Amino acid sequence: MCLLSVVIATHNRAGYAKKSIESILSIDVEEFQLIIHDTSDNNVLEEFCAEIQDARLKYIHCNELLSMTENFNRALEYVQGEYTIMIGDDDTILSTAIKYCRYAKEKKIDVISQKISAEYCWPDFRSKISGDFNASSLIVNKFTSNQVTYEGRKQYYEAVKNCFQGTASLPKLYHGIVKTSLLLKIKENTGTYFHGVSPDISIALSLAYNCERYIEVDYPITLPGSSGGSNAGRSAMRTHVGKLDDDPHMKRFKSYVWPNLLPRYFSVETVWAQAGLVTIQKIDNNKGFNFIKFYALCLIKHRPYKKFIIDEIKKYKKVKGGFNCIIYAKIIYHMSYFYINGISNLSKKIIKYVFKKLKSQEKQKNIKANDIFEARMIIEKELSKETFE
Repeated sequence: MCLLSVVIATHNRAGYAKKSIESILSIDVEEFQLIIHDTSDNNVLEEFCAEIQDARLKYIHCNELLSMTENFNRALEYVQGEYTIMIGDDDTILSTAIKYCRYAKEKKIDVISQKISAEYCWPDFRSKISGDFNASSLIVNKFTSNQVTYEGRKQYYEAVKNCFQGTASLPKLYHGIVKTSLLLKIKENTGTYFHGVSPDISIALSLAYNCERYIEVDYPITLPGSSGGSNAGRSAMRTHVGKLDDDPHMKRFKSYVWPNLLPRYFSVETVWAQAGLVTIQKIDNNKGFNFIKFYALCLIKHRPYKKFIIDEIKKYKKVKGGFNCIIYAKIIYHMSYFYINGISNLSKKIIKYVFKKLKSQEKQKNIKANDIFEARMIIEKELSKETFE
């Protein structure tokens, strides 16, 4: 058994995966394995990996077309490390990941999450707001090396209360370090590692429910990448909304459960909610999810899909009972809250941005890099100047 398993599940993205693999294997330690679970309909990545003479690399080509969730579940079956990290095929890890695994083992910590303080934007990355401004760029924000301890169950119920909108301070396997025995416990209790159509949300909830405490460090452990064809890239271009049957992400699921009363359209918000609801059904039977609050969020975020949302509100009334006027009054209340909270958060972001600009030491670094391999080398050089504690 090695110390760490780095797991990548990929499909038809060899151009990114090649650089990611090269970057990870260039880390000069023997304590980890790199697992590539590939469902591509070609042999490009398979042929590339066949040329690599490195015992740390384990490549699996699966000819079966799998959904993202199924691909993730299959990939974890090959883990041999005491700890596990999952990343995307356009991401990489940093040498600090090994150091933090050693730290976790010494301190008997089951989960270490990180504040994302560095990321790489690939040459084809585009944002609807800034266009190609950040393309081919390593972006590094100031970090402190501080760590915060969280209570798992407390964060779990907070996530349920917030309708699973983001992983925020939840424990993470995706770009986080998790003890493999904890993952096996989750599989034993729920049947598999990931549930629903958003695996990162699903596993974050399961980890929060099953670990007593975990830490979040303000220090780079991995280097997330954002590329044109990735989910991060699609989010940046605001192309993450559509009909369920039309979305390529959903078409790869042979079958999936879309919970009753959840608006039937594809978006970041509905996909997160679907994964959350399916996951907590395995844990504590969907207790605490506020559909009224979720309808309010959907009406604010996705007005063009109002019909889908109203349809579920009508079903909600039939299932839960109550008067229309009371239900809609609650929806309006939550919409008002989201609007006010949104304005407040925007104001805070603007103030924070201005404050950072006024303090030169707080400025964000934006460094040009041709690919994730080059970006990792640059940030590793920067981190070598820091003291790891």
